[in-house]
Amino acid sequence: MGEQFIAFKIWDTSGRILYSTNSESTGDTFAIKDELASALRGQVVTELTNLDDEENRIERQVVNRSIEVYTPVHELGSGRVIAVAEFYQRIDGLEVEIASSRWRSWLVFGAVATLMILLLYLLVRSANRTIEEQRAALEEQVGVLRNILAQNKVLHRRVRNGAAQTSALNERTLRRIGSELHDGPIQHLSLALLHIEGIRQTNAADNLSGASQLDSSIEVVKTSLSKSLQEMRAIASGMGLPELGPLTLGEALKRVVRTHERQTQTSVSLGLNNVDVPVALPVKIAVYRVVQEALNNAFRHASGLGQEVFAERLSESELYLEISDQGPGIDPAQTSEAAAQGHMGMFGMRERIESLGGVFSVVQRPIGVSIRAWLPLLIDAPAA
Repeated sequence: MGEQFIAFKIWDTSGRILYSTNSESTGDTFAIKDELASALRGQVVTELTNLDDEENRIERQVVNRSIEVYTPVHELGSGRVIAVAEFYQRIDGLEVEIASSRWRSWLVFGAVATLMILLLYLLVRSANRTIEEQRAALEEQVGVLRNILAQNKVLHRRVRNGAAQTSALNERTLRRIGSELHDGPIQHLSLALLHIEGIRQTNAADNLSGASQLDSSIEVVKTSLSKSLQEMRAIASGMGLPELGPLTLGEALKRVVRTHERQTQTSVSLGLNNVDVPVALPVKIAVYRVVQEALNNAFRHASGLGQEVFAERLSESELYLEISDQGPGIDPAQTSEAAAQGHMGMFGMRERIESLGGVFSVVQRPIGVSIRAWLPLLIDAPAA
């Protein structure tokens, strides 16, 4: 213990040193410091000091730093603090212990930090591996979806081309039927009418008395044949399309409108916006047929009132088409019933537009009906 202590002092309550192991300090009086005042109040005070105070001038010659311990001295019986004992203790062992504790703390901290970094690395590595596996699986699924989309595009293009070819084929079939009607039954009916007229004239010359009765019978036959011939010519004319190949879309629209005006003796308002462009034949056929059928419906059901045709190219690949009238409108229930009975005008128009990848709608207006269609323009022309 003696080796650990540098000096020992006893202070009285006035701040005078009653005893000191360094006899030079005995009897000196100093101002009472906070530590000494606390000890006089009965507290044990310990502090690490650099021995800067004046009362430590002798101890400062021995060491630079020390631990000062102030211990109150109590009077027997009353317990009153009558003095304070001060010990100066070396800090060499404490510094060694502190340094050792500091190294141990750093070692523990380093070990814990290393372990945490290692665990974090393993966790991140495991998470990264999981993410990579999921990313690879996702890329594989994306690749599969991309292939499916590519196949769907190819199939969609084939379906549209097939629909376009079917439309062109149907038109060729209708044209052939119309030609056969014109060259076959229509010719025979025309020849029959000529023969009937010749028979009537011959009979009238030979037998004037029976000419009136025969003329009446022949007139009935002639009227019936004339009506049949007129209807067959109308059918043949409707089945055949004009040559649309060299025409632009605008020219084709003008032709179908002018033909309708000439046949029905009605007026049609035509509005065109940026449609004088060459497009694929199936598109022109679909537009021609839809406008033709819609105008025929307007003539039959609306007496040709307020007939309007409007076409606009919305973009390089989309066409907007609208045909409207100012008639009594269309009852959806009657439209469905007519389709069920074989009157396929509205259904046929919708099928033509949708077969080319377009959208078809019928809008009931306050006065009349509007038939609207959006259809693509960039369609490959079918092979001849």
